Amino acid sequence: MNENEAALRETILTYDNGARAYGQIFQNVDMSKYMNDFVDHLPRAGIVLDNGCGTGRDLEQFLRRGIRTVGLDRSASMLAECPRDSSIALVQGDLRNLPFAEESLSGVWQCASLLHLSPTDAQLSLCQVRWVLEIGGVLFLSTAAGIGSEWKSGRLGGRRRFHYYTKDDVLQMLCNAGLQTAWIQEEPGVVQGKWINALAMRS
Repeated sequence: MNENEAALRETILTYDNGARAYGQIFQNVDMSKYMNDFVDHLPRAGIVLDNGCGTGRDLEQFLRRGIRTVGLDRSASMLAECPRDSSIALVQGDLRNLPFAEESLSGVWQCASLLHLSPTDAQLSLCQVRWVLEIGGVLFLSTAAGIGSEWKSGRLGGRRRFHYYTKDDVLQMLCNAGLQTAWIQEEPGVVQGKWINALAMRS
C-alpha cells in the first residue's frame, strides 16, 4: 500500500468513527446558491450523483427539489447517517472507481470530497466523472484552495489528510479529464478558508 492510499484509509476511518458528529457540524452549511445554478444547468430530469455525500446534507436539498439522486461515499458510517427516502439510492464506493455505466448520469455534485485525494487520485476521480456523465451532463466541484497537503486532527480523535489545489490546478485537471469549464472561482468558503468552486460539462 502506498503512502497516499494509507493516508486515505486513515482519513476514512476517522470519518467512520465520528460520522454523526461530522454530520451535525456541517448540517446547516448553505450551498443553495451553487446548487440552484447546478440544477439550472442540468440537461434533463435525469439522475444526479452526490459524489462523496458524507451524511447526506446535500441529498436532502436535492430531494426537496424533486431530483432523483444517488449518494456515494467510502465511509459506511457516514452513509448510515444519510436520509432514507425511496428517491435516494446510497452506494458505498470509491471516487476513483465509480460503479456506474458510461453516460448514465445527468449531473455530478462533488462538494468537499476531492480535497482528500492526492493530485493523481483527484485527476482519476474527474476522469471517472466524465465517464459517467451523459453528453451535456454537468459537474459542480468545490474543493479547498491552497498549495500542498497536511494532516488535521479529527473532531473525535484520529486524523484526516487534506490536499489543496489552486484555481489553475483545478482548471487543468478538468481540461485533462475532457470536461469543459463553464465557470471557475476562488472565493471565501461558506464555512471557512478559501475554496475553488467550478461548474463544468461533458461536451
